Amino acid sequence: MGFIDTAYETTTEDTRNINTYKGQLPGMLANFKRDYVLYYTTPSLTEYQNAYANSTGNLTALNTGVFTTSNNVQRKTGIINTNLGLLHTAITTEKEKNDTLKGKLAALNQKYNGSDEMISNYKQLYNIEYLRNWALFLGIIVAGTAISKVFKGQSVPLPR
Repeated sequence: MGFIDTAYETTTEDTRNINTYKGQLPGMLANFKRDYVLYYTTPSLTEYQNAYANSTGNLTALNTGVFTTSNNVQRKTGIINTNLGLLHTAITTEKEKNDTLKGKLAALNQKYNGSDEMISNYKQLYNIEYLRNWALFLGIIVAGTAISKVFKGQSVPLPR
């Protein structure tokens, strides 16, 4: 942002010049009006000719200063506009990067959420299988015990 700050600092100098010109202008115009009237009413007097020439020179110098300051302001405005255009381009580029990064972040979050959900699902499946295995084991023991109780009293002769 240095280029905008530099332009702003020199703009305060231009503002100071403009305020100086605004302060000088009413007095110069009053002198010019008086000298103009005196010169054209009695053009033969050298004193009035010199006063009129001096007033005209002062107004010309003031006009030159105003013109120079106006050009400086227009040039600096052009520089600021160019820099703002560059800033706009940079901001647009960064917004596009931001949108891309937001998309990647959303994808990562979805992957994380998906993997977190998968882990949760696998834990649930593991717990169900774990309980099923215990139930199967206990069922085998109960069935074995029941079968042994049923056939405990009976003996089967084996052929020789």
